[in-house]
Amino acid sequence: MALNAIKNSLAYGFNNALQNLSPLPIVAKRVPSSTDVAEIGTYWIYDNEVWMFTSSANWTQLAAAGNEGTFTELTVNGISALNGALTVASGTGAINISADAAATTVNLATGAGVKALTIGSTHTSSATTINSGTGGLVLNSNGTGNILITADNVLGSSYTFTQNVRVGSQSIAIISNITVSASIVITMTNSFLASLSTPVLCTVTSSTSGTAGGYLQVNGIINGLGGETLTIYCTNVGTQTISGGVSNVIVTFMILE
Repeated sequence: MALNAIKNSLAYGFNNALQNLSPLPIVAKRVPSSTDVAEIGTYWIYDNEVWMFTSSANWTQLAAAGNEGTFTELTVNGISALNGALTVASGTGAINISADAAATTVNLATGAGVKALTIGSTHTSSATTINSGTGGLVLNSNGTGNILITADNVLGSSYTFTQNVRVGSQSIAIISNITVSASIVITMTNSFLASLSTPVLCTVTSSTSGTAGGYLQVNGIINGLGGETLTIYCTNVGTQTISGGVSNVIVTFMILE
């Protein structure tokens, strides 16, 4: 057992005659144990590792450079660099990065190496929001890279359907033939179509394994004709019938607000 007498070291000064000094460190040949007692704030040094005596029978190890550390709370002010793996688990708390009001630049995975960056989760009701002010939002990819938006793809057999997503597609199995110059009306109900002014991008295509030469033309799209709906008017302007039973009409949409 090591015992460092609990006392305050004193020094004489000009403006303050007697001043309390920090306790001298203990340089040992082993790690401290609960039976080692010292003045609160005393350092214990062994094999390039450091402990501090913080309470009765309690030595708290301080993380050395290059080693791991576990923190219940950590605040870093000023410039700091971290090299190596980092895991930040929030539990039920929030993680805020650059959440203050200072004007600054935040870089994430912008180095020259090959980066695989994942933001967000697909688990149950997880949500991801990307905001931008008047400076705009830019998505860049190099000449051979792709920017992929995964849609909610649904199969159906009716020209009237419901999809409550912002980006999606509906593949409708055609039951009866769409003859040359015949028209169809497709109606989608979507809770994100909040008003008549909600901007929507929409395309309609037909796929067939039957007679070629029939294809659909979109004559018009009306937003909000019957509440939260998108009504699409199409005509077969091809030279052949679009056959039922072997063909599909595919509606692809993106709601921008």
